[in-house]
Amino acid sequence: MGPILSESESILSESKMRRDVRYSKSMQQWLSFRAPSLVAVGILAGGLLGCVNESEEREWIDAAEAREGSIATMQLIRDLVPDDVVDTTRPLPELADHDAAPRVCQGIETGNAGAALYYPGETLVPLADGTDAAEVIDDLVNVLHVEHGWRLATNMSVTEDKAGTEQGLVTEDAYMVALRSVEDGGTQLEISAWSACYNEDADTGVNDGNS
Repeated sequence: MGPILSESESILSESKMRRDVRYSKSMQQWLSFRAPSLVAVGILAGGLLGCVNESEEREWIDAAEAREGSIATMQLIRDLVPDDVVDTTRPLPELADHDAAPRVCQGIETGNAGAALYYPGETLVPLADGTDAAEVIDDLVNVLHVEHGWRLATNMSVTEDKAGTEQGLVTEDAYMVALRSVEDGGTQLEISAWSACYNEDADTGVNDGNS
């Protein structure tokens, strides 16, 4: 029996699979029209296989996928917070109801196709009295980097926007993540998960700006 995935991991996995299928179909169409011979097709296909991972990071998403992926990313991180450091007297927000206005991706050109946008997911986890927030964050960053393969990064708009954030992460789907502690009626862990860029025109896409 294979590993049991959480709902948030399943959403992220399904999103990645949809992007793989779109990439595969578009590549097949490109090869069928452009390759001059079967030999050339084989050469091109072989060369493109080595670029799949890089291409996946730049695959297009739409507004719904951006929101869905952001929520799933926040849920995955929140599920990793140890129960004994969470203040159970304060209810956690229902992430499925999370709704935020999209923001404009800076420095992304889309021509006449409309603005490039991203979904700015953010949520708070109240921490129990006496919890070392910095230690909690360090442990989370380590797990997300080592076990989930997320890339460590600091030079990102999400970390620049969040004062006090020492390090951020980038998921395999180019979502930008920042973790920090804030004082709001007690110490809380703030989880930010900003989506890759998408186009406000649902029929087109843009390369993400978080790679």
